[in-house]
Amino acid sequence: TRPDGTVESVPVAATLRARLDSLTLGILVSEEPLPDLLGPQPVNLVYVRTEAGAAEDVGVAIDGVLQDFTGVEVVPGNFLGQIVGQVLDFLVAAVNALLGVSIVVALVGIVNTPTLSLHERRSAQGVVRALGTTRGQVARMVVGESVLVAVLGTVVGVGCGVLVGWVLVGALGDGSVPFSLNPARVASIVAAGLLVGVVAAVAPARRAVRVAVLDAIRAT
Repeated sequence: TRPDGTVESVPVAATLRARLDSLTLGILVSEEPLPDLLGPQPVNLVYVRTEAGAAEDVGVAIDGVLQDFTGVEVVPGNFLGQIVGQVLDFLVAAVNALLGVSIVVALVGIVNTPTLSLHERRSAQGVVRALGTTRGQVARMVVGESVLVAVLGTVVGVGCGVLVGWVLVGALGDGSVPFSLNPARVASIVAAGLLVGVVAAVAPARRAVRVAVLDAIRAT
C-alpha cells in the first residue's frame, strides 16, 4: 500500500522460514523499486558489522562520533537476541537457585543419615565394642558408611542429570545444539560428594567412639 492509499501488486521472489533472527524483517524489497513504491525514505537504521571481540570498542567509538546527535541511539548487538538472552539468563539463574536449595537439602540428608543410623544401632555398637573392636575401627566404619551414602546419592544424581540433559538436547531434533559433557565438572561434583560424606561423618563418629559399652548394649 502506497502512502497515498493506492495498492501496488509486486511479484513474490522468495519466502523466509520463521526464525528468531527473521521475526522483525517483515516484507523485503530491493532498493530499485522502493522509491517508486514509497517515495523517498530517510535512513532510520544502520547495521555495523565488527570483527569478533571488537563490538564494544566500535560501540564506544560510534558513541563518541554521535554524541552531538540526540536523536540517534546506538544499540550494541542484536537487540532481539539480547532480549532472548536476558530471558534465558533469568531462567538459568532460577534453575541454579533451585539447584542450590537441592544441594543444601542433600547435605542435610547426608548428615542425618549416619546420625540416625548410629542412633538406631546403638546396641550393636556396644556389642562390637565388647567383642574387641577399637575406637578407630568404629570411627572408620562410620566414615565408610557415610561415604557410601554420599557416593550412592552423588552417582545416582549425576547419572540422572546427564541422562535428562541428553534427552532434552536430543528432543530438539535438528542437531543445532550438540550434547556436550564436561568431565572435569562431573569429576568435581563426585569429589565434592565424597568430601561431604567424610565431613558429615565426623560428628557421628565422635559420638560413636565415646559411647559407653555397657550403656550401648542395654540400649533398645
